[in-house]
Amino acid sequence: MTSTRTSTTGNFPWRMIYAYGGYTIVSWLVALAFLLVAVLLVNSLNTGIPESLGSAWFYLSSVGGWFAAGAAGYMAYWTAPIYVTHGHTRREAMRDSTITLAVLALLITVILIVSFLLEYALFGTLGWTRTIPESRLFASHLDIFGMINDFLPMILMLAAGGALVGALTYRYESWGWLSFVPALGLVFAYTILGENSLGLFRPELYTGATAVLMRWLSALLTAGIFLAVTWLAVRRVPIRS
Repeated sequence: MTSTRTSTTGNFPWRMIYAYGGYTIVSWLVALAFLLVAVLLVNSLNTGIPESLGSAWFYLSSVGGWFAAGAAGYMAYWTAPIYVTHGHTRREAMRDSTITLAVLALLITVILIVSFLLEYALFGTLGWTRTIPESRLFASHLDIFGMINDFLPMILMLAAGGALVGALTYRYESWGWLSFVPALGLVFAYTILGENSLGLFRPELYTGATAVLMRWLSALLTAGIFLAVTWLAVRRVPIRS
């Protein structure tokens, strides 16, 4: 825990950002290594996967959001107690955690984009088909702006949800972890409103710029709810020795 203590430079949580960013980059490099080995192994076999897969990273990309949720939960669980025991306030803990979560979400989004670009080059070298197998806000491996609008709002929302669960788990100990149930409910509500996952709304509302707007508004609304409740938990959290 020493790497995430409250040594901030110029009131900016550089140490927290470096720590969580470093863990994220190392995890990504490990995942890349395993994926590379798997792709090369499949390429050496006589299968139809190279023609039908389209993108391996497409199926792994959702892990980025849940990784952010886990990191945020861990951060929310420990940051306020560490800050308070080192002479800082709960408000500073919330501020620095929120900044770190935003930077982490941006970093994970960049990682996902770079991963698709690397996959595009690798699949092209191996002669594999390069397509996005399902309808998303990005249509190809090279659609960077589409990826930003697809991944960044989702990752921000899931990170905020993870922070809520982490803060309530520390605040209420054995009962706090049950907060993941309403948190998952809000995530599901986000998919309904932001992605029209149940087809409840007119499909034309989820095309072009309107689809991007719905995604961002839904994610920011959900993240705002998560962070507001997180602050209510953090502001009165007891500090246990």
